[in-house]
Amino acid sequence: MRLVAEDEIVAFLPLRHPLTSKAILTWEDLAEYPLVSLSDKYQTYFKVMEQFRIRGLEPHFAYTSSSWQYLTDAI
Repeated sequence: MRLVAEDEIVAFLPLRHPLTSKAILTWEDLAEYPLVSLSDKYQTYFKVMEQFRIRGLEPHFAYTSSSWQYLTDAI
């Protein structure tokens, strides 16, 4: 088997958010808070959903958008 791609997901949090004290976040951590994400027009959305599904978790999306710039500006 040959690895052809590797990627990571990054969480952007307000400075005083309870999760900022953690060096590494788990999917369980993230499931407890509303999320903002790229929309289902992007593979990233499906990869995130897959990770929640594998763990039996239900994510709560506050908002999704097809614009990365909009998401980062909104946060």
